[in-house]
Amino acid sequence: MAKTICLAQSKGGTGKTTSTLNLGAVLAGQGYRVLLVDVDQQANLTVSLGVDPLELPKTMRSLLVEEETTAEEIIIRTSEGLDLIPANLDLAFIELAMEPLARDQVLAQKLVSVKPNYDFVLIDTPPNFSLPVTNAMTASDYVLVPVQPEPLCVFGLSLLVENLQKVKRKLNPSLVLLGLFITLYDNSEAAHVHLTERLRQDWPDFLMSQTIRDSALNDRTVLEGRSIVNSRPRSALAHDYQALTEEVLKRVKR
Repeated sequence: MAKTICLAQSKGGTGKTTSTLNLGAVLAGQGYRVLLVDVDQQANLTVSLGVDPLELPKTMRSLLVEEETTAEEIIIRTSEGLDLIPANLDLAFIELAMEPLARDQVLAQKLVSVKPNYDFVLIDTPPNFSLPVTNAMTASDYVLVPVQPEPLCVFGLSLLVENLQKVKRKLNPSLVLLGLFITLYDNSEAAHVHLTERLRQDWPDFLMSQTIRDSALNDRTVLEGRSIVNSRPRSALAHDYQALTEEVLKRVKR
């Protein structure tokens, strides 16, 4: 049965989608069977894989709203060797479209039938605490949090963990905070160094050793519809994601 990891962060622009894609690409490159799941109405993960969400007959909204729609129907194979459940802008106002009964658990129920086909399921979420995020956490074994070394992002961590604990208490008792990792890091910025050290003091058991450096490659590879680790395998950023994936694997296996 697949290990399911939800990448969550209440602040936008933290590299969450890029990290989801590149962690998946590293895992797939090591021979793991990987399913990526996009529950963000902006469909950034879908677009980052070179998929046009407007051309798809069914996306995540269909999975969450239509009782008869299965995950198998929506999964598409991408050029990165990753399977994808795509999203579309029609995820907006999903709360109004979903049935009130057990609506926090729909994604978990729909993924049950496909999890045996994969080693890892990685879920990319929107930067908020909406119903899609609750569904993603309820469907997951772990939550992994990208943290940009900026005050607003760091200060919002407690609220995110509080939300995680609420989901754990009410919906998913086995949910675990897998860890935090620094993104968009620039070691020449004194503020980045200071906030990273503060995080190491405040979250000593959860902060990953590997940081993801700030790089123009992030935007460039999104436009290409490729992962960094496959399109620029010798780049420093690809190395960062390789090392981060090894940390993730160690934490999942312990």
